[in-house]
Amino acid sequence: MWCPQGCLNSKDKIALLKKIIVEYPKTGWTIANSILPGNKQICMNIAKPKWHSFETDFATSVTIIEYNNTIDKLLNIMIDNLDNNIEHWEIIISKIELFKKYFEKIK
Repeated sequence: MWCPQGCLNSKDKIALLKKIIVEYPKTGWTIANSILPGNKQICMNIAKPKWHSFETDFATSVTIIEYNNTIDKLLNIMIDNLDNNIEHWEIIISKIELFKKYFEKIK
C-alpha cells in the first residue's frame, strides 16, 4: 500500500480495498490488518525492469502526509464496516491506539 509498486494511486488503492472489505470481508479485513502500522514493517521500491518500458515513474515516493491520509481513510473504512464479527473487533482492539480518535468522537 505504501510503496509505489503498482499503477494505482493511493485513492484508487483505498477504493479497491473498500470494495474488497465490502464484497469479501474476511479477505478485506486480513489485508487491512496487515497494512496497518504497528507491525514494524519496512519497504523499499522495486527495481525498474530493464526488459520493459513503463509510463509510470518508478522514482515516486509516498509523502508523510499521503501516508497519514491513507491510514486515516483505511481506519474510516474499517470503522464503517465494523459488524458483530469477533475477528474484526479483535483487529480493532489490537490496534486500539490507531482508532483512539474515532472512539473519542463517540463520547
